[in-house]
Formats: sequence, structure tokens, C-alpha cells
Amino acid sequence: MLQDLRHCVSKLDHQSFAELKSYKEPPVMVHSILKAVLLLFFPEWDESEEIHSWNQCKLKVNSDLIRKILSFDPTAQYVKSNPEVLAKYIKGIPRGAVWKQGSIPAEQLYNWAFTCLSLMELTQKMQSTQSPSQVFLQMPN
Repeated sequence: MLQDLRHCVSKLDHQSFAELKSYKEPPVMVHSILKAVLLLFFPEWDESEEIHSWNQCKLKVNSDLIRKILSFDPTAQYVKSNPEVLAKYIKGIPRGAVWKQGSIPAEQLYNWAFTCLSLMELTQKMQSTQSPSQVFLQMPN
């Protein structure tokens, strides 16, 4: 599923980006989606002026962002983003509302970010249930 979503995102082009960048003041939903995507790659932006500034966010909407999305593994240990932070921007947005917005780039980014968030939450849950005391190694005699 993540591979399929990456493929959809890979089809976004300069014209798609132009749609997002054309907003002087985007719908709150569009900005929230972009915040969630950007926080995956720039976790230090959490609660910063940059993440709340549409002008700063839209500067990051470029081919480099697509490259990052295509290689991002939300289950990797190197991921420093906090799922709770992402959730506050994207969890309250119904999928249908994104579709009704009519923005293909926003929809593709939402689907990808929501799936990444779900995988991160699942990974976190699995790691918390596998404490070292539960791991048993059987030594050969």
C-alpha cells in the first residue's frame, strides 16, 4: 500500500506544486496536511514559526520533497518524528473532506502521510509490547 501511495506521489509535477503554491492563504486542511508531511522530514519545526507560516511551508514543496517521500520508511529506527505530533495535524481530517477539497496534490499527500502515521503508530505499539524481559533466547546444549 505504501508503495502504491509513493507511486501516486511520484506523479506529482511542477503543475501540481503550482496549485499548492498558488494559495496566498490556503484552506486550513491543506496547510495541516502539508504540516504533517513536513514534520516527518523536519521534526525540529514542531511548534516553530516555520510550520505555522504558509510561506515557509510552501518553500519546501519541490522535487526534493518528492525524493524524500519516495525513500521514506516510516518504520525505520532513524525516524525521529513523533506520531502524536503528526496526529494533531492530520487525524481530525476526514478522508472525504480532503476529496471534496478537489486538490489532487493535497489528497495524495494526505493519503501518504496518513498511512505513514498509521505505520509509525503500529511500529511504536509493537516496540512497546516487546520489552527485553519478554525476549528469550534458547541456548544450545
